[in-house]
Amino acid sequence: MRIHDPLKQWKLSPMDLQSRVRWEAYTQAKEAMLQRTNLPEAPWWVVEAVDKANDAQKVILVPRIERTLGGLKGKTIAIWGLAFKPKTDDMREAPALAIIDDLLSKGAAVRVYDPKAGHEAKRILGERVTWCARSYDAVDGADALVVVTEWNEFREPDFPRIKSLLRRPAIFDGRNIYDPAEMKRLGFEYQGIGRR
Repeated sequence: MRIHDPLKQWKLSPMDLQSRVRWEAYTQAKEAMLQRTNLPEAPWWVVEAVDKANDAQKVILVPRIERTLGGLKGKTIAIWGLAFKPKTDDMREAPALAIIDDLLSKGAAVRVYDPKAGHEAKRILGERVTWCARSYDAVDGADALVVVTEWNEFREPDFPRIKSLLRRPAIFDGRNIYDPAEMKRLGFEYQGIGRR
């Protein structure tokens, strides 16, 4: 008797395994594991380990931001991207929520922009953050910029403009969409995930 095993059909692309604030493959893997629940050998410890690793990965940038800025109390942090992924307003398990909660708990003010998820995110976050109509509005007067969702409009921004708007030229790239050498050349303090 052959048993259908959804994990054997599940494929990873190289993009799924890149270091980021959220492992892209996580949702697919979890769904495949949940489909196996009718099997007695279903490795639930793997699902639990993936959950823990993904939760830790979501807030990995916050201690780096805190160290770079010498603390978060009284600082303003700009967040670009709130949705779980680009081209959606899906906020389920969005890394931005955990990052924002952590920043707020440490005394930071948070200014946010997302081209599509604003309405859904506002329902969740309420007035705990400052809502911005444009990406550069979020950066204006902020101590650092954190990129959480890789919307196309964030891929090639006006870096000189960003530098002039930030109080400190610090960018924390949770999606690794910027080239570290180029950021250094432009005069930014830059940190990505799994690289600097």
